[in-house]
Amino acid sequence: MTTRPTTAAEFLALDYRVSISETGGRFHLHVPQLGLIVDDADLATAWANLSAAKRDYFKRHAAIGRLDAIPLPAGDAPRALALAVAPFAAKVGIAALAVVCLLLAGIAGFDHVVRSLPGRLLHQFTEVSTSAKVMSRQISPERLDQAKSELRTMVEMIKPFADELRPLFADPACGPAQPRQTSR
Repeated sequence: MTTRPTTAAEFLALDYRVSISETGGRFHLHVPQLGLIVDDADLATAWANLSAAKRDYFKRHAAIGRLDAIPLPAGDAPRALALAVAPFAAKVGIAALAVVCLLLAGIAGFDHVVRSLPGRLLHQFTEVSTSAKVMSRQISPERLDQAKSELRTMVEMIKPFADELRPLFADPACGPAQPRQTSR
């Protein structure tokens, strides 16, 4: 990758487009990108004057530390744009890669949760069901009613999650799953 010139001498070595016209016996030399115009009756003298004007132009910019304000020759404009945009493009690429990695990690984590959730719920239900059977034989009717009430409360708390997950486990042949209506 080529770099932008950093000295007046490097700028002087660049090839800027020069337009030459002749009017009334005088030669006019113009560098549109730099805004330089010289004229003389002799073409060689006009060319030497243009070279001196370019040298002064570049030296004045170097003296005030503004070589970055000098436009590059027209053929180098895409290269200059690429040089200016390269750091930004690199940062955007790195940021995009980081976002993709985060998304993939999030998807993997979500997939793990979705795959393990039914097993966890089944385990909890089995555990509660088993302990309810054991407890029904050993506890008083009042305590059994309290346990049933607590179980109803737990079911009401879990129900919104189950309703959200039901479409994921629906049989495609039977159509979309509909939330069940429960009666108390």
